[in-house]
Amino acid sequence: MHAELITRFAADAALLARDIAGLTDADLDARPVAGQWTIRELVWHVVDSDIILGDRMRRIIAEDRPSLIGFD
Repeated sequence: MHAELITRFAADAALLARDIAGLTDADLDARPVAGQWTIRELVWHVVDSDIILGDRMRRIIAEDRPSLIGFD
């Protein structure tokens, strides 16, 4: 089960990379709807979230009573 989840996690990163491959800076920074995120902002949000969630997973594994810090 754990190996399957790790494999899926890694595959998702590859899918995201595949989906944005070939996009220009203009494509990545386009804001077709005012006030909504660009593709580049969405990708960085995913990266930031992965970093934070990875930290949480390590804390849960390593600590008896982990401090899980919220993020916004």
